[in-house]
Amino acid sequence: MLSRYHPALRAAGAALLLACCKAEATSEAPKSLPSVSFAAELESVALPKSSYAGPTAEATARVLLSKRYLLLNGDGFPILALSPERPLGKAGLPSEHKRSGPDDLLIAPLRQSLEYARTHTGAEPAPKAATAARFVLVADRATPYRAVVEILFTARQASYEDLRIAVAGPQGVTAIPLSSVPIVAEPDPAPLRALITADGIALQTSAGAIVSGCERVGSGVAVPNRSGAYDWAALGDCLRKLKEESELARTSRIVLYAMPEIDLQTIVRAMDVARERFGELAVGVVK
Repeated sequence: MLSRYHPALRAAGAALLLACCKAEATSEAPKSLPSVSFAAELESVALPKSSYAGPTAEATARVLLSKRYLLLNGDGFPILALSPERPLGKAGLPSEHKRSGPDDLLIAPLRQSLEYARTHTGAEPAPKAATAARFVLVADRATPYRAVVEILFTARQASYEDLRIAVAGPQGVTAIPLSSVPIVAEPDPAPLRALITADGIALQTSAGAIVSGCERVGSGVAVPNRSGAYDWAALGDCLRKLKEESELARTSRIVLYAMPEIDLQTIVRAMDVARERFGELAVGVVK
């Protein structure tokens, strides 16, 4: 499915996604789970499309979320096996794997595996420089936001400071970088926050919520859907206006929130639009 989803995917994406398959698996998953091929699972994933054309980058950890497994780096035992009878939804990954129940964001076995990957190269301890490690999430475009943010949050708790999301860009596979503070919880001091809902996109500044039309502070959704679809052009116009005509001219950071069921493709499209005016992207947790 990957090769069908983007014509340049195999050639451009090999260094970013498939090089990890040569490494030894770092997961300590129960041996009752079957050994899984990272490359084979990758074939079932349709990456979100993006206009981002940044370069590919090596990563200490690549986590692949497919419909069946959560995998880290090379072939081996998966961190989690997912049931086709329990598709991911607004509750995120299965609650039995979370630190303290369904409302927690931290995936306990994933953090353990990520910490090991960050501090070891094969069976040997890694140099101290590896503590500022890079993490790439590889997930299908249909993945719900809740699962995405749980994985990113867990990576941050495992001391990964450079977090990215793999996308199919204009020149092939690459990964969108998030800001140095990629995961934030409400309330957040960022001067601009965007909330993606099923009905449109709400915008909040330090002065209050922005009304439809982006003219003033008030109540409602700043960029409502048009004919049942997100109005990305209107969002771009609104962000441009806010950047040029308010205190936001002095900031480069925006925090994106989304309702738990919103899919990753929608999140990435919002990132593409926001990045034209605000270079630093963070994602937030809706509580």
